[in-house]
Amino acid sequence: MSLNIVMSISIAGPGGMSRELSITEEGDVFYRVGGGSQINLEKRRRDVDDFIWEVEGFVAGWDKRYGEGSATEPGGWMVLVEKDRTYTRYRGCDEYPEDWESFVELVDEFIAE
Repeated sequence: MSLNIVMSISIAGPGGMSRELSITEEGDVFYRVGGGSQINLEKRRRDVDDFIWEVEGFVAGWDKRYGEGSATEPGGWMVLVEKDRTYTRYRGCDEYPEDWESFVELVDEFIAE
């Protein structure tokens, strides 16, 4: 398995509890809550590709920074996307893109499937 990350999504929850989703170049999907163990979600490549395409649609209209503070603080979030070996990081704390709730629903549905 390659260590090259195509996409990494980190969303802090109440009390600073974070959820992390990582997708490798090979299409392997890993999920972790807080400091817990990493879980391989074993997704089909087509589902992974569809998810990445949808995420790219969301972030295309986002600014790179929202609010003051760190993505690791309560209310903090970060989405790191790699495309063509270039990383773009979107992050914020207590401020979110306009379509944030729809984005989080997309992530939650992908994790739950």
